[in-house]
Amino acid sequence: MTSSSQTSGALGFWLRLLSRLPLGFLQAFAALVAGIFAWFPEQGMLRTVRRNLQLAFPNWTPQQVNRIAKRAVHHQLLSIMEFVKCWGNPPADSLNRIIKVHDESLLHQALQHPNGCIAIVPHYGSWEIMNAWLNQFAAPVIMYKPDGNPDLDAFVLAARSRLNATLVPTDETGVRQIFRALKQGGFTIILPDHIPDASGGIVSPFFGLPVLTSTLAAKLAQKTQCAVVQLSCIRSPQDPQSFEITVEKAHPDLLSRDLGTAVNALNITMQRLIERAPEHYHWSYKRFKDTPFLSGYYHCDDASATVMRQQAHHAAQQQALKSTL
Repeated sequence: MTSSSQTSGALGFWLRLLSRLPLGFLQAFAALVAGIFAWFPEQGMLRTVRRNLQLAFPNWTPQQVNRIAKRAVHHQLLSIMEFVKCWGNPPADSLNRIIKVHDESLLHQALQHPNGCIAIVPHYGSWEIMNAWLNQFAAPVIMYKPDGNPDLDAFVLAARSRLNATLVPTDETGVRQIFRALKQGGFTIILPDHIPDASGGIVSPFFGLPVLTSTLAAKLAQKTQCAVVQLSCIRSPQDPQSFEITVEKAHPDLLSRDLGTAVNALNITMQRLIERAPEHYHWSYKRFKDTPFLSGYYHCDDASATVMRQQAHHAAQQQALKSTL
C-alpha cells in the first residue's frame, strides 16, 4: 500500500487525528455520545439494542432492559473508539494494554493441534485490541472484506498489514486458503455471528429463536477436526483503559459431522459468553430480522413489537416441543 493511499481523504485525516488522542479522552467522548443517545430511546442504536434484549431475555423487566440497553450502547461506542485507537497506532500500544489473560494455556494447546486451530471471536467487547496479542503466537489466515469507504478501508488495511496475518477474500477462494492453512496446522480467526447469505448459513436457535447462522466455522471444523477455542476481550473492571482476554473451549459438538448439530453448538458457545455479561455484546446488529413472525420488528411501534415477540417465542417453543417428541 502506498503512503498516499493511507493519507488521502477527509475521513482518513480525522481517523488518524482521533487515533493520536489519549484513549481516556476517546472513551469520555464515547460516554458523551452514549448519553446523548439515551435522550432518544425510540431512535437509532438504542432502539435496536433494546428490541434485541427484549427478544433475548423475555423475562427481564422493562427496567432491566433499559438499564442494560444503555450500558450496551455505551460499551459499543467505547469499542468503536478503541478500534480507532488500535488501528492508528503500532501493535505494541494495544499489547501494552492487555493486563490479564484468563486460561491462556488453552490457546497454546489449541495452536499445537496437528489439524490447526480456529478461534471464534463474536462481536463482543473490544476484539481488535486482542489482535496484537494473538499475533505474538501465530500468523492467522483471516478473511477481509474491503469497506465501501476507501478512506476507512485504507486506514484499517494499514493496521492489518502491521500484523502477521494473511488476508484472504470473503469468497470461496478465501475459504479454500483457510482450509489449506488448517490442514497444515495453521490458525484462523472467524467472527461467526454476522448474518450470512442464504447459501452460507442455516437456521439455528440463538437465545431460543431461529436465526440464520453462518456455517463457515462449523464446516471448517467438521472437515479438519481441528481445535476450536473462543476468545473475548473486555475492559478491566479496575481500569477501563486496560483489557482482559478470556480463552475458553468451544462446545465439543462443533466438531460434529452433523452440520445442524455443529452450528447449534456454535450458537450455544456464543450465547454462554454473552449471558455472562450481556452489556458487552454488540446488540445493535439486527440479528433476528429474518426470524419468523419478526418481519418489520425493528421498525414497528412498541405494541406491535410486543405481539411479534410473543408470537415468535411461542412458535419457537412449539417447534422445540415437536422436536423432542
